[in-house]
Amino acid sequence: MTGSEDHIRTAAYYIWLDEGRPEGHAEAHWQRARALLAAAGPAPKRTRRTKSAAEASAAPARATRKATRKTAKA
Repeated sequence: MTGSEDHIRTAAYYIWLDEGRPEGHAEAHWQRARALLAAAGPAPKRTRRTKSAAEASAAPARATRKATRKTAKA
């Protein structure tokens, strides 16, 4: 199964839930989901998350605390 089929399946599932879980409408839900996703266009590409300024400044502090603990134990 391709990634797009997974997206269509998930969208069709939520359409089915929104309509009150009717029986016998799977094909209609699938077609609606496919049309909705096609109209929405491609999903944005994921980008690598960069560290915030707070995260970047906290990393050296953690390293310093670890080094201090090791020295105190020795």
